[in-house]
Amino acid sequence: MTDWARIRDAYLECEQITREQARNFSYGIRLLPGPKRRALSAVYAFARRVDDIGDGDLPREEKLRRLKQAREAIHAASIGAADPVLAALADSAARLPVPLAAFDELIDGCEADVRGVRYGTFEELLNYCRCVAGSIGRLSLGVFGTIDPPTAERRADALGVALQLTNILRDIQEDQLAGRVYLPAEDLERFGVRLEPGNGRAEDPERWDRLIRFQAARAEQWYAEGLRLLPMLDRRSRACCASMAGIYHELLARIAADPRADLAVRLAEGGRRGPVAGGDGTVSRGRVVVVGGGLAGVTAALRCAELGFEVELLETRPRLGGATYSFVRGDLVVDTGQHVFLRCYTAYTGLLQRLGVADSISVQSRFHVPVLSPGGQASVLCRWNLPAPAHLTPTLLGYRMLTAAERMRVARTALALRRLDPADPALDDISLGQWLRQRGESPRAVDALWGLLALAALNAEPADASMALAAKVFRFGVLDTTDSADIGIPQVPLGQLHGEAAHRTLLEAGVGIRLRCKARAIRRSGEGFQVPVRENTGESVLTADSVVVAVPHRAAATLVADLPIPGVATWAKLSAAPIVNVHVLYDRPVTSLEMAAVLDSPVQWVFDRTSISGAPRGQYLVVSLSAAQKHVQARTDYLHDLFIPALRQVFPHARSARVLDFFVTREPSATFRQAPGTGALRPQARTAVPGLVLAGAWTATGWPDTTEGAVLSGTRAAEVVDLDQRSQHGVEVTA
Repeated sequence: MTDWARIRDAYLECEQITREQARNFSYGIRLLPGPKRRALSAVYAFARRVDDIGDGDLPREEKLRRLKQAREAIHAASIGAADPVLAALADSAARLPVPLAAFDELIDGCEADVRGVRYGTFEELLNYCRCVAGSIGRLSLGVFGTIDPPTAERRADALGVALQLTNILRDIQEDQLAGRVYLPAEDLERFGVRLEPGNGRAEDPERWDRLIRFQAARAEQWYAEGLRLLPMLDRRSRACCASMAGIYHELLARIAADPRADLAVRLAEGGRRGPVAGGDGTVSRGRVVVVGGGLAGVTAALRCAELGFEVELLETRPRLGGATYSFVRGDLVVDTGQHVFLRCYTAYTGLLQRLGVADSISVQSRFHVPVLSPGGQASVLCRWNLPAPAHLTPTLLGYRMLTAAERMRVARTALALRRLDPADPALDDISLGQWLRQRGESPRAVDALWGLLALAALNAEPADASMALAAKVFRFGVLDTTDSADIGIPQVPLGQLHGEAAHRTLLEAGVGIRLRCKARAIRRSGEGFQVPVRENTGESVLTADSVVVAVPHRAAATLVADLPIPGVATWAKLSAAPIVNVHVLYDRPVTSLEMAAVLDSPVQWVFDRTSISGAPRGQYLVVSLSAAQKHVQARTDYLHDLFIPALRQVFPHARSARVLDFFVTREPSATFRQAPGTGALRPQARTAVPGLVLAGAWTATGWPDTTEGAVLSGTRAAEVVDLDQRSQHGVEVTA
């Protein structure tokens, strides 16, 4: 037999193992081109061999001996090996950057299982997860490939951790009866739950629920980081990875929704509908209607199309982009609001890359915000190139808007905040203002620092902002990573950045787009749905296998009013918070700053929009006002008389400049009201109606109402659609 034939047969053996032992994995990797699919089959086949040793019935010492042999075998793997799995792995590593050394970590984890290691802290469990699942993430990444390996490896590791934490929650009872307990002892003690090997489940159901939901929320944080890997992969690798991650992400949501259910869930009861032919004769996995053309809807539609669905996107407005759009006023191209983002918004920037407009944004090389005041006092908030959280220490200690004592208190509070878990449900019961008062923060420190940042990020004053969401912002966006808070600003109008780019990319992906199309309701029809719509050409009814509702919560509640979805009435409690933007065109430049925050003034944040808007002369400034309840109904002449003098106090050159134009744009429902208690009101993507999925920054993304949350929700919605379709075709949700 020739070498080529022998390697071919080796891969065939690996693919056979994968098909027989892991139906869901085999299904997911079919999305990959042949060489990558075969390589992942080889990775799976050897990983399965190691896992079978650890889970088998052999005596402990024999298991350890065989694991040692497996370690030696992978070290000696060669294309000429008699073992077909080792030969296929060696061939894969020769063709692709597959880090076979990662199998050492997998074997380390299996040895820990054989020895019955228990974990006192989450850090100890995290090391185990990185061994048994993060290693597989890095091996898979070697097959997928990426343009930024260091960053992608961290995210692949995080995704592996998320998947393993989900596995642990799914298999708690089975593992416990088999003599294994993985949950950290510190968490069991914290929630008053006893889990002893071989003794069955804990006795107190309420404590059990709190423990499991806490663990699920922690896993959700790892998904948030791990799913940022997807934009870094090519289209087919991204679809494969999203397909697999979606299964487990959805399983986690089900566990969190009902912690007392049998966690060893398999979704193999379907088979009701088969693939249907698309309009071009290709095979479609079903028809999806996405209602809403904002960032959430665009993301969901694009991801569903990439996963092989026939997609129709409906938008009431004459353009895509949702609330973020542009219009022309004189010589200016005006955005409805000033939008910025942070470097940590990787799902959002990943969408911009997919839309082909990543070169139309600018991100600071370092976080840098001038802070001004009417009296002329000024300071700067910036970061240094130091490991987090030391990267902010110099600027906090030198922040001239606070006294020396206040700065020291702020530094201590920042360290305390960094120890908080944003997923802790108790944090959603209090406000940021309450928590800061408990820490002894002065009113001035709250206004001049914490409130300055929270107001912009949460569209809420500290006294009205959920501490859980504030912890997410400050930890993930500011404190945990050196460069996470670097600010990004679009360099083109939002209509171009979001709307036009999305329209072009969706059409290229084969998505049908209906503008000026209003969905009037969503109704069940057999195993699918009917969506009555009104267009300029009249009324009609669309049919779909799945529907993604990607509109604001009030509109969503109206659309699903006829369906049995629990909790719809509570969505109204999310309410709304306004943002007002004051636009001023001067006849000359009045500041050299690109942006600034302002204290002790009606002005909160001000941005120079001259270049972006195409202003032919002078300087065009926009004042962005968050939590603008007192301004949203105010007359324009009143706001003129308030803000023109305020800007003159902040920018002395404005005193001699002439105002060429002054106008106001209002967003009464810019975000939901991100107050304490809203965490319990935000619904998951999956609803009680199979096939009906929710998306939008108002849903349970774990993020505040931001562009990042919107994009993550769209990704999540597509995962649920994908999982539902596969559950109907007998694909298991097991490893």
